Amino acid sequence: MLRSIVYQIWSQNEKLFPLLRDRYRAMKKQSNNETMKELFWRYDNLKAALQSLHEIEFSLQVFIVVDGMDELDNAGRNEVLRFLPGLSARASRCIVKLLFASRSETDINIYLMQARHIVLQEVNTEDIRKVVDRGIGELECLSRGRKKDTGLSLSELSRTPITFSKIKDCIVENSEGVFI
Repeated sequence: MLRSIVYQIWSQNEKLFPLLRDRYRAMKKQSNNETMKELFWRYDNLKAALQSLHEIEFSLQVFIVVDGMDELDNAGRNEVLRFLPGLSARASRCIVKLLFASRSETDINIYLMQARHIVLQEVNTEDIRKVVDRGIGELECLSRGRKKDTGLSLSELSRTPITFSKIKDCIVENSEGVFI
């Protein structure tokens, strides 16, 4: 993930190249006969590259969006959650802004609740209800016609105790505030 972040930031601004060049040269000096594959861009080197953003002599804004924090293994996740917010806390000519998106998990919440945050599950219900209402509304319209493959009308199929209203409520309640 850090390799991807470094690549995306540096590929968008050629003025940053000297920071990587200098890091590359320092890594090469430290190699002590290591193979190039083992040498390059370990986690610590990637962290150092990102930290070097605060050494620039010009103004720069960097926006980092990390989606799926919950998909990282616990050790890696905790390290990233300790490291990346530190980039945005430093005062320099490079302003780093972070956006993390994740399922709610206790260790992630501990880090993220200390910053400005939105728990989407708490604010999405009405938007989900609108989407479900629209989709079920289309099904209700179709139920007035005939279902082509069975010969039965959808209104006949929908005359069961489960109504469209109950289906809508069930979908919204079970969404737990998450769009999929």
